Amino acid sequence: MNDSRLRILDTDTLSAYHRGHPEVVARYSALPLVLRAITVVTAEEVLRGRFAQINQAKKTEKLILAYDFLREAVVNLSRIRILRFDEQAASRYGRIKSLKTRVGTLDLRIAAIALSNNAILITANQRHFRQVPELITEDWTVATS
Repeated sequence: MNDSRLRILDTDTLSAYHRGHPEVVARYSALPLVLRAITVVTAEEVLRGRFAQINQAKKTEKLILAYDFLREAVVNLSRIRILRFDEQAASRYGRIKSLKTRVGTLDLRIAAIALSNNAILITANQRHFRQVPELITEDWTVATS
């Protein structure tokens, strides 16, 4: 990989990495640490999912498991660079949102952070993210030849 731009994993790709997806793990592991990141929006989505599991747990065993998953998520998030949604990203977000694309709010925020960091977004959701002008994406969930 000769492109030295930052690679940002979107939420689904981060989940694939944590599930051990072979192609995602191989490509992510090959990157220098300085070129690996997620967005604060992805961190939000991960934690929201874990909080939802806790709130839905009716039995003690499920609650214990849900809290274990939350703990694991916090530990995993602490090991990766998390990019801010700052003024530059907010400005990009406003411009992208005004285009009226059929992309969800959180995905638009992830795209805005990627654009404001001149980064490449790693996502399997090519259909949505291709609607964002100037955004460069890669899909690591498919094997390369």
